[in-house]
Amino acid sequence: MNPTRVTVINMLTAKSDLMIHCKSKNDDLGEHVQPYQQSFAWNFRPNFWQTTLFFCSFAWQGSGDSHSFDIYVQRRDQSRCVDCRWAITENGPCLYTWRSSDYDVCYPFKN
Repeated sequence: MNPTRVTVINMLTAKSDLMIHCKSKNDDLGEHVQPYQQSFAWNFRPNFWQTTLFFCSFAWQGSGDSHSFDIYVQRRDQSRCVDCRWAITENGPCLYTWRSSDYDVCYPFKN
């Protein structure tokens, strides 16, 4: 499997700091605080069985509880990115697509 990079960028319209905590079954990437328009990134190799999963929780001032999202799901993402860039907004994460040069594939948070 090719190495994959996931980048999470704070694009909150309120320009608040974004608290990020990402992990997989085997790796806890720790908690990070990202100022507006700053990013957090990591590299990994997806597994042979196509079951690699990284999930993150996000919180910011005024967000109430934290919000979660499966930021990398191998079966969903492997064919569309090896450099997966996500903009986190108040409405949910949006994936950057190279074809449109924009963060235009958006999802709601899981909670």
